[in-house]
Amino acid sequence: VAAAPTAPSAGSELQEPDWLKARNPKHYTVQLYSGKDIDTLKEIAAAAASTEPQAYYSTGSRSGPWYSLVTGDYPDAASAQAAAAKLSVRSPALKPWVRRFDEIQAKIR
Repeated sequence: VAAAPTAPSAGSELQEPDWLKARNPKHYTVQLYSGKDIDTLKEIAAAAASTEPQAYYSTGSRSGPWYSLVTGDYPDAASAQAAAAKLSVRSPALKPWVRRFDEIQAKIR
């Protein structure tokens, strides 16, 4: 009998920006959060409880760092859209949107 997987603690499973840089630029991901609060990002990551890898990155803005949370690596927009729809059903508070990795990679400095 396999042991039940333990739930990760908030933020412990987040991939670093290097993970994002290593993705195929033509692939897609689903963005779950974009904002100034890293704690909110961690809460959303934990609440989404995605089975896909989750990663975060930050970009600078005039008012300080801006954090973004994405989940998954999908070969095409249709599969990313399907994943976003599933996340919306499971967590109605989430309003996920599809992004291409090349857009994100261009923003990561």
